Amino acid sequence: MSARMLLFLGFLVVAAPALSQVEPAAVGGDEPPQNSLQMMVPPILNGALYASTAGADVRQNFFTAAVTVDSAYIDNVLPSGTLTPVADETVSISPHFNYLLSSPRQQVTLDYTPAYTFYTPTSALDSLDQSANGAYQGRLSQSVSLALQDNFIRTSNVFNVSYPFNTGGLSGSTQPPIPAAIAPFEQQTRNTSSATLTYQFSADGMIGGGGLFSEYRFPSQPQTSGLYNSDQTGGTVFYNRRITRRQYTGVKYEFDRYLAYPVNSQVEVQMHLVLPFYSVFFTRTFSLSAAAGAIHADVSQTQQPAIASWSPAVVLSMGWQGDKGNVAANFLRTEISGGGFLGAYNSTSANISGGWKFTRSWTGDASFSYQNVEPQAVYATLPYQGGNSLMAQVSLGRTLGDHVSIEGGYQRLHEQFGGIPIITASPNGNREFVTITYQLRKALGR
Repeated sequence: MSARMLLFLGFLVVAAPALSQVEPAAVGGDEPPQNSLQMMVPPILNGALYASTAGADVRQNFFTAAVTVDSAYIDNVLPSGTLTPVADETVSISPHFNYLLSSPRQQVTLDYTPAYTFYTPTSALDSLDQSANGAYQGRLSQSVSLALQDNFIRTSNVFNVSYPFNTGGLSGSTQPPIPAAIAPFEQQTRNTSSATLTYQFSADGMIGGGGLFSEYRFPSQPQTSGLYNSDQTGGTVFYNRRITRRQYTGVKYEFDRYLAYPVNSQVEVQMHLVLPFYSVFFTRTFSLSAAAGAIHADVSQTQQPAIASWSPAVVLSMGWQGDKGNVAANFLRTEISGGGFLGAYNSTSANISGGWKFTRSWTGDASFSYQNVEPQAVYATLPYQGGNSLMAQVSLGRTLGDHVSIEGGYQRLHEQFGGIPIITASPNGNREFVTITYQLRKALGR
């Protein structure tokens, strides 16, 4: 785990009891009172995650420790050093630690999961993966609120930790939730940190802004031919106006700078996004957002002429959380860079995830993600001309008493990207799995 991630998580633990009233999540908690003066922050502005569990299942103020044993069959893996896909059986052991503190004053979430995965017969793919997430929302004063997020993933098996295969994690962001091109069994790390500060200057007016840093790395890049290390830095400012108790409108400006690192070269992309938006909160747990604007991109590459372009941006997103189920969905027509790619790409994606509690013991989850990308222009070192990816999962789970649960499901990955050897050699994957989880919860502050 990165040093920045450790410092961030430490800050959350220290700051949790110190800061005051929290800005509640856009799709969690009770409906605000009729005379509430506190404005909501639409997910499209801060990229907040939509709820990933039914309302009745949300456990607040708990520390949870769990261990999961996962047995799976994958029909198509690509071992390092060969282009011959084979079928494998895997066993994963995953401890899980979660800290959740939520009250009218603050909200803190810390989550850490290592995963030890063993492959048969392809033992060369045996790996230790891990993911860690931290989030904080709190008020610095009656008018000023702060939101912090950090998400870290180190994986060589995207079926273990990558959205949508871990269900949940869909946000109101203007960017797709997963990279467009996925190397399923290549070691890779992703780390994203963001901060958002808001100031409510009147009963119905708010301004805010924030920053973001993200890095994407392939430690064994020779085996990942066609995908490249990249960095992203960016910032946003926005104006948020409450036009009725439940309706909000405003505009968001975002600047992002991407750097990708092909051999003996560097590709830089600068993007400017202007995005007017409209959001409606039917309840605290049900919201819709729509936005349409424009993106300007400048692409420069070592010893190559610069390229500039304009493209439209459209964002539609929704989140609903009920006592029995939850649904989050979005449609994005935007421009992307980084994530292993060189240059700027037009991206169209559709994503949905949700779950339902059939009985007290039985639950079901499903998720789907599709993304199509096309390059804005042809670059001298570009080995591919776009493509598409599809990820899907369905699962059924049952609780066995207070501590044990079992889940079974099916996952599908399909990609079409000519010019990326690590993908073209193994474009499809199917995985069937069964997991058994044992967990203990301890109430906080009781």
